[in-house]
Amino acid sequence: MAKHPEALPSKMKETAYFLDKVGDKNRKANYINHNLSKYKTLFDPFNGERVVFESTPDYIYSTNALEGLSKIDPLPRILFIYRNPTERIYSEYKFHRYKTKFFKGSFSDYLGWNGETFSSEYFKRGKIVSLMNKWHGVFGDNLIVFNFKDLHHPKQFITKLCTLLGIDHQFYADFDFTIKNATFGLRNRKLHLIGLKLQSFVPHWLRKTIIPIYYRFNKTSLPDKTSSEVELLEKLKEAYAEETIDKIKAKVIEV
Repeated sequence: MAKHPEALPSKMKETAYFLDKVGDKNRKANYINHNLSKYKTLFDPFNGERVVFESTPDYIYSTNALEGLSKIDPLPRILFIYRNPTERIYSEYKFHRYKTKFFKGSFSDYLGWNGETFSSEYFKRGKIVSLMNKWHGVFGDNLIVFNFKDLHHPKQFITKLCTLLGIDHQFYADFDFTIKNATFGLRNRKLHLIGLKLQSFVPHWLRKTIIPIYYRFNKTSLPDKTSSEVELLEKLKEAYAEETIDKIKAKVIEV
């Protein structure tokens, strides 16, 4: 969407403006210290684009986001993508365990599994249906929900989204929808962090040449599921039994 001529993305993909805490990402501009006054500065320069947007996934958990975004006039559209919580948390675990290496424990540790119940904050964050319904209570039909599975059909997905937003979907007729953020293992985390910092300074045409070479030296395949992980995934399905897409009050858009 960021490449569409009728759309203006924020300067940072995840502005974190409306999060409930001030951190490195939002220290210079945030709802806690600046109310709405600095929000529009994150979208300069504005040249009359029909769609102005940002993407901060953690807004769904944020009280400030629900309050602050509801104050904007006209009321903005909010887009959530529902993903099966069991699949989501296992994908998240692999991302933090093998790609960012932010987490070094087992899947059991990640879930806070004590043999009977799950207690970690990661697990609790998977209970998002009630949160989506809370947002629906404030934004009504301005809340748009898609199914994560539809992202496997990117052209149909973006066509439907463009139609909902009132912009020309023909822009994507010959667009390259290659997946660029798939989770994989890393040999050297520090090298990867350096690469991420330098990425914004490298022209897109040059990235196409450099990235495959980089992957050859620093990318590894992910391990297969262990038997204990398979057992935990089954228990998660039971724990998340009420977190199903049919319980979302907002209309789920079909692609």
